[in-house]
Amino acid sequence: MSSLRRAVAWASVAQYLNIAIGFTATLVLARLLTPAEYGISALSGAIVGVAEAIRELAGGTFLIREHDLTHGKIRSTTTVNFLVTFTVAVVLALLAEPLAHFFEMPALAPFLFIAILGFLLGPFFHPQQALMSRNMAFDRLAVVNCASAFVGAAVAVVLALAGFGANSFAWAGVASAIVGTLLCFIVHRDFSIYKPSLSDWRSVVRFGAYSSTSAILGMLAEAAPLLIFGRLLSAAELAIGHRAVLLCMFPERLVLAAVGAVALPELSRQSREGGDLKGAYLAAISAITVVYWPIMVMLALLAQPVVALVLGRQWLDAVPLVRILSPALMLAVPIVLQFPILVAASGVHILPRLLVLQTIVTTTALALTAGYGLHAAALSMLAAMPVNAGMSLLAVRGRIEFRWSELGAVLARSGVVTLAAAIGPIIMSLAFRSDMPLAGAVVAVALGGAGWIIALSATGHSLWSELVQAATALVRLSFFRR
Repeated sequence: MSSLRRAVAWASVAQYLNIAIGFTATLVLARLLTPAEYGISALSGAIVGVAEAIRELAGGTFLIREHDLTHGKIRSTTTVNFLVTFTVAVVLALLAEPLAHFFEMPALAPFLFIAILGFLLGPFFHPQQALMSRNMAFDRLAVVNCASAFVGAAVAVVLALAGFGANSFAWAGVASAIVGTLLCFIVHRDFSIYKPSLSDWRSVVRFGAYSSTSAILGMLAEAAPLLIFGRLLSAAELAIGHRAVLLCMFPERLVLAAVGAVALPELSRQSREGGDLKGAYLAAISAITVVYWPIMVMLALLAQPVVALVLGRQWLDAVPLVRILSPALMLAVPIVLQFPILVAASGVHILPRLLVLQTIVTTTALALTAGYGLHAAALSMLAAMPVNAGMSLLAVRGRIEFRWSELGAVLARSGVVTLAAAIGPIIMSLAFRSDMPLAGAVVAVALGGAGWIIALSATGHSLWSELVQAATALVRLSFFRR
């Protein structure tokens, strides 16, 4: 197995285990907490996410991307990270009460005070994780991330049962950070990186200025719905919108589980070694869309049974939102890939401008429509997402110069496979117009999967050969074990 395939395999194991842990926790917590409590945790998570993005001023991206990574640069990165983290934590603590007053959610302040404890641990484990990622040590990274996720989920469920409400999530984040820090110390025993040094702070901050600005803008774009809804809507309505968004983003996490973890280190390696970034980019779009698009189509068609199963029938108000957001988010593939490809292609300076424009488009669309309700806000994404995807493609094309016909050929093949996968679910949706039972949803998914496999083979998609190769390897492994 090549080093890349091994990295993808370990990244897949870690990410899919994390997804399974998160999915299981969601099934339980959605039935233990009220929508209002979910709304508080969602808004708090968005605020802390912006703080995390600011910390990227000396984050792991520099450690992964830097061509000539010396020990002095690693120590400088860690030192600057500590300074930035402490400063941001103080500011966040001072803003906790004013933010709670602004959003008219008193419970927001105590949540943020707890979350700051976990935030302060970031400089201990984030650099270690970045170095493991740079070295493609995804086996060790898998242990750290999966253990942290499991402990966080377990703590959240236990505290929710004990009546901690929204703060269950805050303490879960602290527990996860503690476990992540301890495991990083165990599996990557290099404590010398924490010795204070500012010898190379200029190169760290010079790169981090672009990286952090991009991360902040990206997080603001992601948090914009929550911040706008938090101001204009109730905590319960905020939670319904947030649950719908998370459910629609779940397939993205599922499909990009391995790609997202490996993309930046692998593309950066290819850039350092003079590899074919255009081929890698088009191949990534091809592999992602041929899986992601069919899943999103099926999610839109089967929104009602999926919401009832995952969240419970008390969350069925999210169903119309899922049906609107699913087709809108099908266009998110170029946006998801823009960060790793532009960083690898030495276009990190483009990201801030690109993200500013994308954030303006998204925020404007939501601000103009949120006052009319969640459905209007969701519909606005059908206009905003194509614009943002188009800007992403133009920015990337300026660095790696692919032809539109090459991209069109990739997307056309994925489109054919998607149509084939949608036939079965469409038939089942027409048969059960109002309330599809779980058994009907299972049949719909099975028909969709059969159509997907047939079309994947018939079109000669590159993913088909990868699946055949993986199946052959498993058969051989099973044979030798006998």
